[in-house]
Amino acid sequence: GDERLRRKALLDCAVDHGAGWVLAVDPAERIESALADRIRDLVRADGLVAYELRLRAMFSESEYRVDGGWGLFAARRLFSIRPGFRYDRAGLADHRVGFGDHWYPSDTPYRIIKEDLNIYDFRTATAERRRRLRDLRLHLDPVAEQRPFAYESLLHEKGDMHPIPADRPYH
Repeated sequence: GDERLRRKALLDCAVDHGAGWVLAVDPAERIESALADRIRDLVRADGLVAYELRLRAMFSESEYRVDGGWGLFAARRLFSIRPGFRYDRAGLADHRVGFGDHWYPSDTPYRIIKEDLNIYDFRTATAERRRRLRDLRLHLDPVAEQRPFAYESLLHEKGDMHPIPADRPYH
């Protein structure tokens, strides 16, 4: 199926039930516990706001990778939403099915605020999961033939790993 259609259906449902804010989390992700203490203040922001959180690619149950581009990933997963929003991801640079982190609506300019909070992504926590993710992306990517090594970094076991800090646990 098309992940964009599923996400749009979930956002429509949230708006239909009166939601003004959405926290979008993949089943394999965990949010840093500190968000629970801060979320009431964050959602008081006026206007259309999308909070950008750091996305930590877990390479084990307790360590995430930070070398190369691994330490640069971020995701806009806490965002305000209004009735009548549009969710058309086709105009984005990376709108391919199953790619990118495109949850928030596309029709209005969101004010992006970077927050010092982590999302721990366990889709990459084992070598087998990383291999399956690489294979899936190669299968879904219509231009994979033009860049055959684009997803090989998922298979590299050596890198700069950081443990989840004791003061930054997740739920």
